[in-house]
Amino acid sequence: MKFDFYIVMCFNIYKATSIQAHMTDVNDPSEKSSKASNENRRTLPKTTQDRIIKGLPRIRWAEDADEEAELAVAKDSAYYWWWVFLKESREYRRALSGRTDEPYAKMASDFGRLGDDFNYWWLKTGRKIFAEKLALPRVRPLEHGVRVNLDQINEKLVLEIPLTIRRSTILKQINRELDKVHQGAGLRVYKHGTAQRKLYPLSRMRMPTLELLHRVWMARKENPNQEWHTTGERLNLSPVFIPNARDTADEIKYKNRCMAVVIQRYHRKAAALIDFAARGDFPRIK
Repeated sequence: MKFDFYIVMCFNIYKATSIQAHMTDVNDPSEKSSKASNENRRTLPKTTQDRIIKGLPRIRWAEDADEEAELAVAKDSAYYWWWVFLKESREYRRALSGRTDEPYAKMASDFGRLGDDFNYWWLKTGRKIFAEKLALPRVRPLEHGVRVNLDQINEKLVLEIPLTIRRSTILKQINRELDKVHQGAGLRVYKHGTAQRKLYPLSRMRMPTLELLHRVWMARKENPNQEWHTTGERLNLSPVFIPNARDTADEIKYKNRCMAVVIQRYHRKAAALIDFAARGDFPRIK
């Protein structure tokens, strides 16, 4: 009677060598045909599967799906801000007009005309170019008798788990093996996606920051000749640098100078976001 359980742990272990850990003696399984390395990454049939867009809840492909709910979560994501910042790109507008320089031409082909209605653009284009083409990797059991070809399962960890020891001991040993090969918090899941367009994997920029940088960019766009510190005061940014009635003339100059530095830094970051958005990397600033 066999008391062992085989699993393939598909964690997208970047640049890690697949290993096979034997924790108990078992009889050699009968040889069967090895399964393809991408068996665990099935193509998603639109009629039966959910649409998978990394960073968003799973969305049904069905025609009766709740589009309002989908649009709500899309607008609260980095995908929305990619659309927003891309609209400000002069290079992207040139690509739409026929410029053939790369990477702008390919971006224009993928994103198309953005228009002024995000909802329309998302339902027509965004949800397609950001959706995963293959199902996400998952942990799955291996059937007894299947011979594992480690050369065909790159970026996976193959373990043999005895079912005759305590669960806590099993989990402790699994974690010990994972620690040897998994990147942990350093793993960038977006990097391993199969979507036509993916978010920049190394960015940790949050939605409030993107909104803030866009506010600064639009304020300067509307009033390009305005004093930098005045822009900050009108947006109520960095209140500590907004002068008050008790400040002396020197203190007011100091605060104005500090506010100007803050707003100029925000503006440079917004400009970088726009530039990289048109190149296909978002949200990226350097």
